[in-house]
Amino acid sequence: WYVLPFYTPGGPVYDNVALGGYRTVRGLLYNRVSGPGVGFFNTELRWKFAGLTLLNQDIGLMLSGFCDGITSLRSFDVSNRTGVSPELYSKYISSSAARDSLHFSAGAALKIILNRNFVLNIEYAHALSTQDGAGVVYFNTGFFF
Repeated sequence: WYVLPFYTPGGPVYDNVALGGYRTVRGLLYNRVSGPGVGFFNTELRWKFAGLTLLNQDIGLMLSGFCDGITSLRSFDVSNRTGVSPELYSKYISSSAARDSLHFSAGAALKIILNRNFVLNIEYAHALSTQDGAGVVYFNTGFFF
């Protein structure tokens, strides 16, 4: 039973189907949910509470609350086909045929916007289940989406 590809980030791009982390589902552990088919959602409510011009630069401040979720629609087959060491295999690998449940996280963010095209995001997200991770703070730059 060879399960190394399921626990390492290497391999072809089309084989990296795990989601989790600040670019996909905030608050969940990186690559927490994987499978040949996954579905996820992001919802966010934003409020721009301040806007000003300072040194001829437009600056805006925005607060947002969000909820993200993910589920595996199809799971990998990780059954012990060879039958080697079933006690050890079942200790580390759950080959349950049960459907994966939804994994949720929620959080809040402060966005500092400079000239409508540069955004500094300071986000706090917390997984709603302890198996998916604890609270985490993200600092990143980029655009609104």
